[in-house]
Amino acid sequence: MNVTPLRSTLTFIAITILSISLLSLFISNYSHAQSPAHSSSAELLSSATHLIEKKRYKQAHALFELINPQQLPTETRITYLLQKTELGLANHRPKQALTTLATLSPQRLSPLDKRQYYELKAHAYSQLNNIFETIKTRTSLGHWLTQADAIRRNQAMIWNDVNQLSKAALRSLNPNIPGDPTSAWMALALIYKTHEQQPKQLQKQLKQWQKAFPQTLSINALPYEIQSALSKQFWHIDKIALLLPNTGPYKNAANSIKQGILTAYYQSIGTRPTLTFYDTNHGKDAYPAYQQALKDGANMIIGPITKSAVQALQHKNIPVPTLALNKPATHPDMPYPRNLYYFSLSPLYEAEQAADRAWQEGYHNAITLTPNSPYGKRIAHAFKVRWQTLGGQIKNSMAFSSPQAIHYGLSRLLKVKQSQARYKKLSNLLNNPIEFHPRPRKDVDFLFFAAHNQEIMQIKPLLRFYFAEQLPVISLSTSYDGNNITNSDLDGIKIMTTPWSLSNNNKLQHQLAYASKIWNTPLRNNTFFALGLDTYDLALHINQIQHHPNYILNGMTGTLSLSQHNIIRPDLTWITYKNGKVQTLVQPGTLSSRAH
Repeated sequence: MNVTPLRSTLTFIAITILSISLLSLFISNYSHAQSPAHSSSAELLSSATHLIEKKRYKQAHALFELINPQQLPTETRITYLLQKTELGLANHRPKQALTTLATLSPQRLSPLDKRQYYELKAHAYSQLNNIFETIKTRTSLGHWLTQADAIRRNQAMIWNDVNQLSKAALRSLNPNIPGDPTSAWMALALIYKTHEQQPKQLQKQLKQWQKAFPQTLSINALPYEIQSALSKQFWHIDKIALLLPNTGPYKNAANSIKQGILTAYYQSIGTRPTLTFYDTNHGKDAYPAYQQALKDGANMIIGPITKSAVQALQHKNIPVPTLALNKPATHPDMPYPRNLYYFSLSPLYEAEQAADRAWQEGYHNAITLTPNSPYGKRIAHAFKVRWQTLGGQIKNSMAFSSPQAIHYGLSRLLKVKQSQARYKKLSNLLNNPIEFHPRPRKDVDFLFFAAHNQEIMQIKPLLRFYFAEQLPVISLSTSYDGNNITNSDLDGIKIMTTPWSLSNNNKLQHQLAYASKIWNTPLRNNTFFALGLDTYDLALHINQIQHHPNYILNGMTGTLSLSQHNIIRPDLTWITYKNGKVQTLVQPGTLSSRAH
């Protein structure tokens, strides 16, 4: 028997077993040495800090539970408290975070730790919605920031916070300490909120603020809105020229506008500008009169009123604010001079507002009934473009040539003939007459109806006849004649109109009484007179309009605001009838997607 191979095998097995045992012991000891329970608190804090930077807060919290802060050196204990605060804020525990920060003395912190201290404290107050303390803390933080981006970001957050406070809160909370940054920011916000729509007064107050707090912020560090307000140039309006025709087809409209302007002029309080009227010779070519007005020193020009004259002016140099009383040409290569504004009462604007109203009511599918005329076609096109831009669909459109044709047009829109055909088919199949009522279509949400007052009064009886009385109807200002006679046939119809047309308008009554003394002529429902009233008001507020994009003027022709290409648009008032009586509707908000 050969024992040598057996002895060799046993030796190999023994060595292998011993090697495995030693390796297991090494792994066990290594794992034991690397476990958190046996690591130093400083190492655990370093690992936790790294996890917090990676926003792995759950794992970081587990390590924090193992840290004994008493084992940490003083400098490292500060890091521990700051990291513990950040972990508390990550878990939305702002009170706990403030309690932790209260154990630190910011005077003893390094500049880097001070930055983190005030940043965390600001976040804690922000989570508690304590805006005032957030502002105070961020102004303290500003003293320790050195990088330009960090400074701008902190100032932007302060400006955002102070603008969340009401004017009353800004007054009551302001410590009013000379040279104090918190006082400076709160005073700045109060000035901006108080004079936001008075750009000239805003600029004056901001310059006084700069004198009161000269060291707070440099001009380049001020919020954009403040820098913009301080840099604006304002027009001094004391000579207004009016370009209107004394003869020709536009004479009557021009005369009513002139009466409106002069009525507003004589009613105005304080120093009034000089008014000079220039004849534009039938309204065809206004530019010679425009040039003469400039030579005479006019610093504000109103007019012309014809579309051709306005379009010709678009190609000229416009050195002073000019308020044209018609729409601009809008083809792509047409220029829009900076100082040229446009104000008119276009039915096309009304058609777009009708589409906006319907969309805000939650409607999506429309049928339209409009006059078969150039005017009606323009209305139908303006409504269609705006409605489809919003995302709506037009299921059918009809045009009527006379009031008598409305009946036929509506029956076609409601597909009454199809309903009648279904009845005849079913009756023939049953070989027996059955009771029949026309059933209107169910796939439409409302009817857009462009009509005059006598025409709109037909629509509800016709809808009732076709068993479609519940179909909403939206119409234009031409549907309302200003007469408050009870009329139940108009119940539920939504109609837009000018504030001028509403007899319960106190300002209107005052204007009418005053105007009747001057002109001794009936002015009821004269929309050109109302246009003149608003034109003078707009001329006096041209600085606000030019420098404040969201400026709104409540006029006689509507709520006036500036839109694309310097077009001033009147948003009309919405009314309806209930039990035959006129009622004002809640006005819809402006659509953010509104394409003017």
